[in-house]
Amino acid sequence: MPRSDRWDAADEKRRTHQPVEAQVNDANRGGLIVGLLGLRAYLPGTQLTPDVAGDWKQLVGQRILVEILDVNRRRNRVIVRQVPPPT
Repeated sequence: MPRSDRWDAADEKRRTHQPVEAQVNDANRGGLIVGLLGLRAYLPGTQLTPDVAGDWKQLVGQRILVEILDVNRRRNRVIVRQVPPPT
């Protein structure tokens, strides 16, 4: 998928509040770096579900469900929040 199509897809998911599956690639002191739709995104620690808040390094290597909060092509930035898995 061309890069511009990835941004369009991410923006569409943001507008419709549709959850997206993301791969957790790295953790830092502020949150997680995840990959979704061929883009790199940031998941702040404050946007994690309560069951993992504070110990988010355990998620590295796992796939989680996220909702896209912000898409900014010019700044090459995607911000997401974790959503609980469906029950």
